[in-house]
Amino acid sequence: MPKELNSSRRYDVVKINSLKYEFITDRQIAYEAYFSTSEGYFPDHPEFDHHILSFTFGPVGIGGEARLLSKDERFALSKQIDPRVRKTIQYLLADSLKNASIQGIIVIFDAHKGRDKCRHRLFDSWFKEALSIVEFGVSKYDSDLAGLGIGSIFVKDNWEHHQAVKTSFLSLSDSEK
Repeated sequence: MPKELNSSRRYDVVKINSLKYEFITDRQIAYEAYFSTSEGYFPDHPEFDHHILSFTFGPVGIGGEARLLSKDERFALSKQIDPRVRKTIQYLLADSLKNASIQGIIVIFDAHKGRDKCRHRLFDSWFKEALSIVEFGVSKYDSDLAGLGIGSIFVKDNWEHHQAVKTSFLSLSDSEK
C-alpha cells in the first residue's frame, strides 16, 4: 500500500490472539474487535470459509469493570461518536486485508432497535474515508439480510472467486425474503 492510515490518531490495540483485539478509549470504554470464520455464510461454496472472515466490534465494558455490558448498554455507548474508534477500526480492517490468505471480510449491522441502516451508513462513510487515504484494492457490496440487519462484504478485486462471492453474498438477501 502506498500510504498508511494515520496510526497516530487511532487507539493502541492489544492483540489477544490472531483474531481478537481490544482497545480502551480516552473515556475508559473498553472495546472488543474480533474476526471469525465465515463458515455457514456460503453453504454452496465451502471453499470460501477460510478466505473470508466475519468482523464484529463494539463496547464491552467501562474502565476496569470485568462485567459484560447488556445489549442496551452497548447500544447506548456505541451512539457516542469517537473519531479515534473510527481510525482504530479502519486500521484493523486494513491490516487484516494485507494478509495474503484473507480475500474478504463480512460485517453485519445488527437490526437491534432498528438501527442497522444508521450503523451501515456510518460504517460506509468510514470505509469511503479510508479509501480516500489508502487504496485497498477491494470492492464493497451490501445486502439486506431480512430481520438480521444489513450486511456488507469487502472482497479483494484480484481474487479469482470475486464474482462468485459477490453473486452468492447478494443472493443472501433474495433467499431471506
